[in-house]
Amino acid sequence: LARETVSVRKPEKGTNPKLFYIDGDRVELNPSATEVESDYMWSSQESGVGKYAKFAEQRISESPVKEELAKQKQQNFVQIEPRTKKARRVYDAPSKGILWGWEVSAYILTKAIAAGAFLIPIIAGYQMFVPDIFKQIGAVVAFIFLAITGVLLIMDLGRPDRFLYVILRPQWRSWLSRGAYIITIYGGLLTAWLGASFLGYNDVLKYIEPLAIIFALLSAVYTAFLFAQAKGRDFWQSPMLGVHMILHSLMSGLAVFLIASLFLDNINIGLIWILTAATIAAIVFHLVTLAIELTTTHSTEDAHKVVEMIIKGQFSSAFWFGMIIVGNFIPLVLLVTVDNYFAVGASGIMIFIGLGFAQHIWVKAPQLIPLS
Repeated sequence: LARETVSVRKPEKGTNPKLFYIDGDRVELNPSATEVESDYMWSSQESGVGKYAKFAEQRISESPVKEELAKQKQQNFVQIEPRTKKARRVYDAPSKGILWGWEVSAYILTKAIAAGAFLIPIIAGYQMFVPDIFKQIGAVVAFIFLAITGVLLIMDLGRPDRFLYVILRPQWRSWLSRGAYIITIYGGLLTAWLGASFLGYNDVLKYIEPLAIIFALLSAVYTAFLFAQAKGRDFWQSPMLGVHMILHSLMSGLAVFLIASLFLDNINIGLIWILTAATIAAIVFHLVTLAIELTTTHSTEDAHKVVEMIIKGQFSSAFWFGMIIVGNFIPLVLLVTVDNYFAVGASGIMIFIGLGFAQHIWVKAPQLIPLS
């Protein structure tokens, strides 16, 4: 190392790589330096590797290679090669594709609902009178969606049967293990709160609620720290990710009660007005944070490419129509201009649709950037 000029891949990550390249070229070390083409040397690996190789061989054998070669032989022309060309990909490792799929997107949404449904009425209760039925509905919804979150987490594991290892033999440096304990403790606090509330032990609630609020917030935000541990995904390193997840949990909680207002009799019109005003403020703040996240200059090329995919690329329809128009703009217009319960309930449903698109985009898009 002292005698040679060496380079490493992505030194800005601070991961202290132990593989050093002599005369390493940027286009060889940076996967984003060349475009991903459909055909290049040994690109058939994308169709099947290892035990899936037979599918690649079958696809190649079915292609009309002989006919194409015969046509080329009949053509009498001289092809002039340019002296210089842009570097292109001629050999590559097979893409691993999307490792975190719909289960992760779904559990982030259900986890946001589980946190927000409890937080909204409990926090509001410290500032104003909130009927007990609102708090109980919020806690029941939170408990149900936290249970769904646990099921999705187990489904996403490579070996679901080893889920207990995460609890019994935790790796404390990983936010996966920390998150499992956070969700478990939050579930226990929700159970204790529901038991004390339905049994009439109201004095006990004041001791449970502060802890439950803390663990509800941790449940909402810990996935941002888990994503940040994936050092290769530059877009997930943004400090705004945690802000988005807290905000999504609050929007989810508000949406739960917007929908619940359709089914509650004799609901106080003042509560509906406060709920509507809080939702309008949350949507506006959400749009502002999105604008900051997507318009500010990102420090790395990979993060910039993800932003391009979201705004102009393959996720643009889901982002602009599903997330922005359906999930934010239409609910905002309905809540500001239309004064009836059906508009309030419809706004809650559309907020959930928008949040579903948001989780799908924010989980999937960064994984499409090649790492090797």
